[in-house]
Amino acid sequence: MKIRNVKWRICFVIAGIVLVFLLLWKLNSKEKCLFAVDDFKLEMSDRQYNGLVQYIDAIEKNKPIDILVEAGSKNRHVNMSIWEFLKWLDRDYDTKDEKFKSHIESVASCDMNSDGIYETVLKIYNFFGGYLILEKDGDKIRACYKEYRGFTPLCENGIFCESGGALDNTWRQMNPTDSNFTSKILCESVSNLNEITYYISGKAVSSEKYFKYQNELRKNEVKFYAVKNN
Repeated sequence: MKIRNVKWRICFVIAGIVLVFLLLWKLNSKEKCLFAVDDFKLEMSDRQYNGLVQYIDAIEKNKPIDILVEAGSKNRHVNMSIWEFLKWLDRDYDTKDEKFKSHIESVASCDMNSDGIYETVLKIYNFFGGYLILEKDGDKIRACYKEYRGFTPLCENGIFCESGGALDNTWRQMNPTDSNFTSKILCESVSNLNEITYYISGKAVSSEKYFKYQNELRKNEVKFYAVKNN
């Protein structure tokens, strides 16, 4: 009889431990609001803020969206909430150090592809750094993730620099009517051993002409606003 009572007590203890772990896991995995959109009402212009509000379902309500991931050796599509995506990035990058865990650092609101509809760009802090571009597709929201060196700096009208190293840089612009986040090359510098060749619209040009054009492109960099309490 005593042995049976002991067994029951052990079972209750084990069940209690399992229940505690399940509760802790649920609390830890519960999706949270990324940030309050209303925090930027006074900081942004009316047009920027109204553009940001379009994506409130993905930012505050954690609605799943289709995300094109342009990172690593191949592009991938995933469908999940942004909160889940941040966790997915940490698993994909095998991030174990807490200080490099993915989170939203800042946000920008601008017309990336010159179609009159504002996109939202979320700057993501992690070991590599990256940007998540949110775009409206009718009633749906879709996104594209680019690693830091593939999307900086970001300028007005969807102009950005894709860096392949200190000497290899490609300036691109989002295609105005394309819905697949493609872009056209405006100018680029290509290194080959000790030589660097400069191109504008596919034609070789002098370094002076190239850098003058590049400086014109990066005149109006998009402003990012820091996310509060992140």
